[in-house]
Amino acid sequence: MGRSAKAAFSLLWWLTSGTATRHVLAQDVACLSATRPWIRLVVSPELPMSADSLLQRLRLNLAGLDLGVCLDGTAAPLATIQLIALPGAARVRVAIQDALTVKRVERDVDLTSIPLDGHPLTLAVVADELLQASWAELALPSVPEPQLPVPTSVAHAIVRSLRPPGRRWLGVAVNFDWYAGGQTQAGFDVQPALLVAPAFSLTGRLGARWAVPVQAPDGQILSSAWILGVGGSWSATRRDFWAGFEVPLYLDALMVRWSGEAADFARSHGATRLVVRAGLGGAVWFAPSPLWRLRLETGAGYVIVPSQAHDAAGVGDDRVVTGLSGPTLSGSLALTTSF
Repeated sequence: MGRSAKAAFSLLWWLTSGTATRHVLAQDVACLSATRPWIRLVVSPELPMSADSLLQRLRLNLAGLDLGVCLDGTAAPLATIQLIALPGAARVRVAIQDALTVKRVERDVDLTSIPLDGHPLTLAVVADELLQASWAELALPSVPEPQLPVPTSVAHAIVRSLRPPGRRWLGVAVNFDWYAGGQTQAGFDVQPALLVAPAFSLTGRLGARWAVPVQAPDGQILSSAWILGVGGSWSATRRDFWAGFEVPLYLDALMVRWSGEAADFARSHGATRLVVRAGLGGAVWFAPSPLWRLRLETGAGYVIVPSQAHDAAGVGDDRVVTGLSGPTLSGSLALTTSF
């Protein structure tokens, strides 16, 4: 095999080896950092399962905490998870040595009734629960100050464990809308949302829009609108993450008020028209605290029921100057809270 063929084969292997493998390597490198918080995993050699499979499940379960999970690292770990084989067919002790609370918690798990391929997941869930229970003690006023700094993600998890995010959200957003028909609008929305499934929310919006004035041959065209919308949003991440990504869908009705400022030799006429648009987008959010989110959304759609503004210089001369029609692009920045 020539040198170029070897290089091509290496590149193909890297591209097709899967994101999970690269994620594991990134986690291992992160644990070698002197500043990155991490958790150590110690696996009893008597356990009939690989440390790699346990590492992968633990990393998935603790992904929302933004912590490294490794067999070894550079700095002192926030906690050490020990999986100890007990006498019996399939009994394991999950022990947590917590450096933040300086305590040890443990639980014995019987895996007899659980399929073999479900053992890593079961142990990862138990370890996650024990960690959360141990860290929840940090919210008690009687607990002394931790010897290690508490990572922001862990502090958020503590607050969430005491008061998890609710099913109802309410936000206030500033918006920008562009229409291929010529209108550019800005405004604000009040945005309620209701979680109806673990990864899906029903959403709504009520707001107002004002358009940038458009010059016409006989003056300028002004417009404003009230907007009422319904939709849904699918979440690609858990609600208790410190950041996330969503795919929103929307159907909006706008009551548009057209008006004009005519030149000295012309007259203006106002009108109110209904405009309907639909689309989808993408949204990222960051949670500065467990009950508040800063949300940035962009979207693309199409106007189903359009409206246009005309300029008529005379009989038979009716020109479309601007309008809410055709494809549309939108963006918004919202602050939302759970209640």
